[in-house]
Amino acid sequence: MRHGWSVSGERFQINRFLLIWAAFIFVFFSLSGSKLPAYILPVFPPLVLLLAPILGKAEPGTLQIHGLLLVVVWFVLALAAFVFGENSAARSSPEHYRAMATWLLAGSLVAGLLSAAAVRRAAMNRRTPTVTLIAAGSFAFLVCAMFGYQAYAPMRSSHELVKLLRPTLRSDTAVFSVNTYDQTFPFYLNRTVTLVAYADEFALGQRQEPEKYIPTIAEFAERWRRERHAIALMSHESYERAIGELRLPMQVIARTPRRILVEKR
Repeated sequence: MRHGWSVSGERFQINRFLLIWAAFIFVFFSLSGSKLPAYILPVFPPLVLLLAPILGKAEPGTLQIHGLLLVVVWFVLALAAFVFGENSAARSSPEHYRAMATWLLAGSLVAGLLSAAAVRRAAMNRRTPTVTLIAAGSFAFLVCAMFGYQAYAPMRSSHELVKLLRPTLRSDTAVFSVNTYDQTFPFYLNRTVTLVAYADEFALGQRQEPEKYIPTIAEFAERWRRERHAIALMSHESYERAIGELRLPMQVIARTPRRILVEKR
């Protein structure tokens, strides 16, 4: 931060601009009540541009210390990934968690080994290979983490559910999302989904187009009975209430540890 706020001889203070850019995005989305992890991505380009000159001028001894710290961090992450994978049997979908843990373990070990190689290069006063190996370790971990998330994706995405649903869809099918909202569901379905008893960030849109929103479960039950053909995505709790307390005519198309997809019988 001290480097970023330092004054250069140029009229336009590029380092201050980059620091303000990163800080504004971080503070803005920290204060925001509606945010997703990906919103923070624009912070990284200015941070990289600020960090690059520092790494280019860093002494090998300093890089060696940072490399040793990274070795510890990566192997602690590897241990955490191993423990996470070993304890996945107690989770709702152990195969997805175990696959993700395997990728994270592999990424952490590769990054740790590359960081250890960087420490050795730093001891030989070779700055460029040291920085390259440290960067390669981080890159390797990120690639493995992305593959790991893809293994876990069925737990968070409706892609597979929609594939099962498509054969049952008709032009007059009404589609509902009850007491929940999965952002991937309307995307993969490529159809309008009527929200039931869920507002959150959609409150403004629901006031503008109230016909696309059902505010209560009781109103949904009446609508469900009227529809000739209907599909609904809901939590396990909502499904139990729908067939138990409300006695709605439903049959399960598919279920995951998080959601149940039902069709009107």
